[in-house]
Amino acid sequence: ITLNSDGSVLPDTGQAAAGALIRDHTGRYIAAYAYNLGFCSITQAELRGAVEGLQVAWNLGYRQI
Repeated sequence: ITLNSDGSVLPDTGQAAAGALIRDHTGRYIAAYAYNLGFCSITQAELRGAVEGLQVAWNLGYRQI
């Protein structure tokens, strides 16, 4: 499967969010998520997006990501 994740921070307010899309080898949708992180740096937002995406994939039973 493929995991595409992203995190973002609004420069004016510092509000952060992260999300991800999980697809199979043909591009078929498997799962997606997005959530508010509150306040954090862009590095933290990007990493949270990736880590949470890996956790979702793991919970769905995927081990080769």
